[in-house]
Amino acid sequence: MADLVVDPLEPEALVYESTPNGGLKLVAVEWIVRGPDSNPPGLPTGAPPPTILGMDMHILVPPPGPAFYLEHAWIWKHNPAGMFADWNPKVSCP
Repeated sequence: MADLVVDPLEPEALVYESTPNGGLKLVAVEWIVRGPDSNPPGLPTGAPPPTILGMDMHILVPPPGPAFYLEHAWIWKHNPAGMFADWNPKVSCP
């Protein structure tokens, strides 16, 4: 996240879900870029949102929240809300 660069082959986060046997299973990737209101600040105010895979990233928690630009891709777990939706109703965090 330090470089403010979005690389499709190097997502900033990997998303796992718990398995019944206590393990973890990779279900999604997440790209994250600091926004102008994050701490420390990221992209300058007024800059266009970053894009990944041809899609504009969006701020999930606006100020006074952390104000990060995000994009998910549910690659290894079907998401009925859509491959790029923020939340997957089929994944829970016990």
